[in-house]
Amino acid sequence: MKWIKNIFKKKDQPIETIPEAKPEHIVTDDRNVCDFCGFEIFGEQKTVSKAGKRYHLKPCWRAVQKMAKKEAFG
Repeated sequence: MKWIKNIFKKKDQPIETIPEAKPEHIVTDDRNVCDFCGFEIFGEQKTVSKAGKRYHLKPCWRAVQKMAKKEAFG
């Protein structure tokens, strides 16, 4: 019956603290970053905004359209 007491007995184990990880890259302005590729959108590059996200017109938006078409009809 001693094994039952051992199951419910509290064990003194030190609690390990995990240091918080700092993000490597901080984006300050989300409007100028493509949500598909993650690269910055410069000056007068053409962009498309859908559902609150921004994409480069070529090649990112075209790739998104091709993926959606493949999922829907493929």
